[in-house]
Amino acid sequence: MCIQSLNAQNYYDHYQDGLVVFQIKLDAKRILSTKQQVDFKNHSLFSDFLSAYSIEEVKQLHPDLDDELLNRVYQIKLSDMSQVNHVIKQLNTHPIIEYAELKELHHKFWVPNDTYYSIQNQYGLFNIQAEQAWDISLGNANVIVAVTDDAIATDHPDLVNVLVNPYNAVDQNTNPNPCGSNDGLHGSHVSGTVGCETNNGKGLASIGNGISVMPIKIGDCTGALTSGYEGIAFAANNGADIINMSWGGPGSGNYGQNIINNAWNKGAILVAAAGNDDVTTKFYPAGYNNVVTVASTDKQDKKSDFSNYGNWIDVSAPGSAIFSTNNGDSYVALGGTSMASPLVSGLLGLMKSYAPSATNTELISCLYSSADDISAQNPSYNGQLGNGRINAFAALTCLTALNVQFDASIESISSPKGNLCSSSFVPELLLKNNGSSTLTSAIITYNWGGSPQVYNWSGSLPSGQTVTVALPNQTATSGNHLFTATVSMPNGQTDQNTSNDNATSNFSISNTGEEVTLYLILIVGVAILHGK
Repeated sequence: MCIQSLNAQNYYDHYQDGLVVFQIKLDAKRILSTKQQVDFKNHSLFSDFLSAYSIEEVKQLHPDLDDELLNRVYQIKLSDMSQVNHVIKQLNTHPIIEYAELKELHHKFWVPNDTYYSIQNQYGLFNIQAEQAWDISLGNANVIVAVTDDAIATDHPDLVNVLVNPYNAVDQNTNPNPCGSNDGLHGSHVSGTVGCETNNGKGLASIGNGISVMPIKIGDCTGALTSGYEGIAFAANNGADIINMSWGGPGSGNYGQNIINNAWNKGAILVAAAGNDDVTTKFYPAGYNNVVTVASTDKQDKKSDFSNYGNWIDVSAPGSAIFSTNNGDSYVALGGTSMASPLVSGLLGLMKSYAPSATNTELISCLYSSADDISAQNPSYNGQLGNGRINAFAALTCLTALNVQFDASIESISSPKGNLCSSSFVPELLLKNNGSSTLTSAIITYNWGGSPQVYNWSGSLPSGQTVTVALPNQTATSGNHLFTATVSMPNGQTDQNTSNDNATSNFSISNTGEEVTLYLILIVGVAILHGK
């Protein structure tokens, strides 16, 4: 219930929509109320000073308390929730108002019911404030984190329901399961940390908590990781949003960097383990450009004794003694930067679930800027553990400003455009949904010189997607024209970002009769020249 209530918030995640609280100063008269209700229509503060706003109700919150600060507090409920900031600004200019502000929203921490979920078994999730993050958002199954690893046990009871589009990059088939001496323990463990099924009454919880995992086998039956870059290429070109790489070595080259660049250009965020040699030497693919490089910390936020470090590290995450899925149907604790990297990948999947319209650069920026400073715990590694240890709650809070629920835009106008030979044309524009909610309706207002016309669009446009909208046929006279289009009221709500609502296009209509006459003269001339 707390998640449903939170997701119902349209403007703020931590404040209640449409509510303003304010206090009357101690030297001013209190506003009378009956059973807490204020007759606001007959009080000048509301009927005159706030007459421009859609006040639905005013009540005194604590009329019976003997605390002078609290029995002077009132709450305004607005039918148009977008007006709250305007009302607060207006009230704070009035001489009898001590303060006016938003009313806080509180909710319980979302706690999964998985058997082994506890601070003893999964300290990493508690260190990074996963529960608080899950109160903001759970993962979305449409967000895919690819795990490129030795092999993955696809029948593990905590993995079987979250796996999508499996692939074997070694044999180029759809079977990523263990074979021979490749037991798949490593890849199964990593997959569970990224996104094992959470709140299913068994096993463990994962930071991804609802995201999908794409299992990609890159190890042959001897256990050698022969096809890492082929696995990355497959993931990037088959819908992976984030790609985890808990493997690597000291060797590097153009091929590896080009594979990474291709994946980044395809829209994937790449995350890699920094290595376990307790050195500052770069480890690849973690050391390539366009990769989020992850070092490991322990339960006390100290650098894990095995973790590589240096000024090339981007961020740190718990990686010592991480409890996760085994290659059978059990669970096991393992340590390594290989265990820290998937915690970052899973968090990025959760972040993308919460703010699907955020760019990859914005997601990474929030990941870094929200990390906890652990320099006090690591005085010998100042500046060598990246931006700090990840904090899931702070990362999602950072994204709040980018998580706009209702934002429709007109990306471009493809018609009318340039010189047109016909006076009749069908306007076409590209409508995009920049909000987090699926766009089902919008109003498009357009004009090319006369009275504005309105088109009511309806459909089902997922977040981040575009659709070409054809408007009714138009007829224009000869000459130059400016076509303008504006979108508004996405899903019947006030657009939360009006900066991208408008688009224009210059076009001209030629005199078609003159063009046809000229064409006929040229044809006749050519015929005479050839004696026909």
